[in-house]
Amino acid sequence: MEMVTVQRTGNRASISIEGEMTIFNAQQIASSLINVTDAAIFELDLSKVTEFDTSGFQILVALKKECQAKGIEFLVKAMSDAVSGFLDIFRMKEEFVDNKPI
Repeated sequence: MEMVTVQRTGNRASISIEGEMTIFNAQQIASSLINVTDAAIFELDLSKVTEFDTSGFQILVALKKECQAKGIEFLVKAMSDAVSGFLDIFRMKEEFVDNKPI
């Protein structure tokens, strides 16, 4: 079971996702995050993600693009081996650890 936790401190939104980020729950996760991109800083903790597939990747890319379009700083604070391994396979890890535009 996945869990999205949102914590707001001033202009920072800290989001932690626990469990799977897969096609089976992508819509639920995306719905949980839709109203969070109004902060000045969007910080994402993916250290407790147990499974990650292309749907999880699409969520990550969409969040980053939306933040960039709104001038919001997008940070991936931590990522699990599942997320890191997936991003390594497609050589996309640097796009999320260095906060580069996509």
